[in-house]
Amino acid sequence: MSEIISQTSGIRLGDEASFPVVKDFLLVALVDNFDAHDLETLETRLLNSLSSDRRLRGALFNCSDITTSDGPDLLRLEGLFKAVRLLGGCVGLCGINPGLAILIIRTGLKLDGITIAADLDDLLINLERG
Repeated sequence: MSEIISQTSGIRLGDEASFPVVKDFLLVALVDNFDAHDLETLETRLLNSLSSDRRLRGALFNCSDITTSDGPDLLRLEGLFKAVRLLGGCVGLCGINPGLAILIIRTGLKLDGITIAADLDDLLINLERG
């Protein structure tokens, strides 16, 4: 799976490239220093992709490239997670580093119902277990 992550690490949130699909999940490689414009583009593309292909089971977010972010952007990302779930999809997070973990806690981000794992391999295993 590490080759999938390296393939997606060059895709910026605003790029028109399609999301890679891994075991019926869209893989989203979040980039460092994303902003409101990046998130708006991501929201539109991701939700349109999920709603147009009912075979997709949800979205997996790789956070390993994020070293900095701010509270409002994380809260907007939380809204995207909720939107994915409202469309019937699962949400998974992987690659959270210690700095991001602290920011998530300080921001008060709610991650209920979201599967979290250290890396993509573990995330896929956890999602398969249900």
